[in-house]
Amino acid sequence: MNTSFDGKIRTESTGAGDAVSASHASRAATSRAATSHAHEPLRFSDAPNLEAANVQQLVIDARRILSAWANANSKSARNRAFIALGRNEGLFTIMKLVSLDMDGDGSISAEEVAKYEEHCKALVDGYLGYFTSDGVVTALVLSIIYPLCFSTYGEVHRLSWDGIDDDVEHTTSYILARLSLLCLHTGTAGAFCTLMYLASMYTQLTFWLPNIQAQLMYIQYIQSILPTLVTIKNWSVIFSAAAYAFISLSNEGWFGLVSFVTVVAALVPVLHMVHYVGPSVINPYLLEQSKEMTKHELAAQPVAHKASI
Repeated sequence: MNTSFDGKIRTESTGAGDAVSASHASRAATSRAATSHAHEPLRFSDAPNLEAANVQQLVIDARRILSAWANANSKSARNRAFIALGRNEGLFTIMKLVSLDMDGDGSISAEEVAKYEEHCKALVDGYLGYFTSDGVVTALVLSIIYPLCFSTYGEVHRLSWDGIDDDVEHTTSYILARLSLLCLHTGTAGAFCTLMYLASMYTQLTFWLPNIQAQLMYIQYIQSILPTLVTIKNWSVIFSAAAYAFISLSNEGWFGLVSFVTVVAALVPVLHMVHYVGPSVINPYLLEQSKEMTKHELAAQPVAHKASI
């Protein structure tokens, strides 16, 4: 009887244990289903791992930023979005990322993850090439103008200015020489600033960041700095040309006006390439491409919203 009773107890205990185990299993399954449902918008179809998740989030963020520029309702809103994404330097990076998911379905396949690394390596190489080429140009400009800071570049000469008396001639020459020195030192300071930034960014991108993820994070950070550096470099060249023009005008009199050809030679490429080719040729073409790349943005908008939360 006791044995039967013990057996009954064991049987009932075993049944209770099975019920508890079934309950835990049910809860675990429910929890997994809830977790899966919570992350369902990311839909990592062929690469359900951390790398795919990182890639997916980068693409979502890039598509959202690109869409703000491509689908802006007004010119002022588009200009603000263009500045926010880092102008043309930032647009280059953003479009590279969005191109990983051209159909905009929010799913990154294994092939696309592999392509991501290839794209990012090309992106890093492009930035390193930019740092090198711009650094060489800036160093060449600096090698020309910096020695002039230690010469008698600002010395006033008493050469003839026809139609102007001696006192006015001397004062005019003195003011022009001082303007030349001001432009010279401004151009030198701009060249130094640009060169140091480019050298630092090259070093950090090459030797401080051990993997593609870290390098991409750094590239996204410096996007807002690069347009400023381009502007400083351009103005450095223009101020250097103006320094030459002012000192020539000071020393040569009226004939020194010919030296302003150098200022025109520095201004024309900047105005043509930066202020015409960029806004009037390149950006409209990239805008149309960006609209095509973000045409699924309305459908992907809830995905981006949930992922950002």
